[in-house]
Amino acid sequence: MVEQHETTGLLSREQLQEWAKSRQERKKTVNVQEEKLRIILFRLSDTWFAFRGSDVKEVIEVGTRPVTLVPGSPDFVLGVINLRGIIESLVDPYRLLGVHRVAELPPRHAVIIHQGDLRTGFCVDAVEEVVDIPVSALDNGTELAIDNALRELIAASIPFRGRPVAILNTARLFQRIVQ
Repeated sequence: MVEQHETTGLLSREQLQEWAKSRQERKKTVNVQEEKLRIILFRLSDTWFAFRGSDVKEVIEVGTRPVTLVPGSPDFVLGVINLRGIIESLVDPYRLLGVHRVAELPPRHAVIIHQGDLRTGFCVDAVEEVVDIPVSALDNGTELAIDNALRELIAASIPFRGRPVAILNTARLFQRIVQ
């Protein structure tokens, strides 16, 4: 709090400048009450994507698990795995999304996503981070340099550490999977 001049009750020039500066600083303060969204950031080659945390059941390592091929399944289905007695399908996002693969490496992780009764393992190159972002930071994704087939699967986008991140819409993703 700025003290007033004892005799006149007025603020000195220095006090007024100090007060104005403190008001400017308060405007820069982050609103901690702002609604946050938890996202799981992952990488496919050099492109970053995310899922809403509420759509993710868990993240697992798949490199050491045996994958059983399913004859007659779509080309984007890598197969199924036994995850603690539950059979989970594994999806190749490069084929499903049409994203260019830089190198032919086996998937290291799978993000188990769910929407209602549907679940699948979405194989990714790396899970980068789990973060809470302010809802006000979300954008509609129109500035992302992606093709239209992929654009319909994007719920929103955010800038994160200087990179654009596309947040995938799991409901639309599952619509594409079950077609």
